[in-house]
Amino acid sequence: MAAATPAGDASAPSARTLVIIPTYNERENIGRIVARLHAALPQTHVLIVDDGSPDGTGAFADELAAATVARTGRVGASR
Repeated sequence: MAAATPAGDASAPSARTLVIIPTYNERENIGRIVARLHAALPQTHVLIVDDGSPDGTGAFADELAAATVARTGRVGASR
């Protein structure tokens, strides 16, 4: 259950809600994903964790002004 917001609406995310999106080669999709998330939940913060995508996903996420973590090389489960 989400924490209640100042207005008392328990169904809305709190100002401290963070959605973490792990990515690898998602440059074509990440803009739509973040836009849809913010359309549905405008107060939600987004952290994109890019696993060294060669397609520039991490750089594109930086342009979106999303918080990003860029990992060097493919060190995740996709290797």
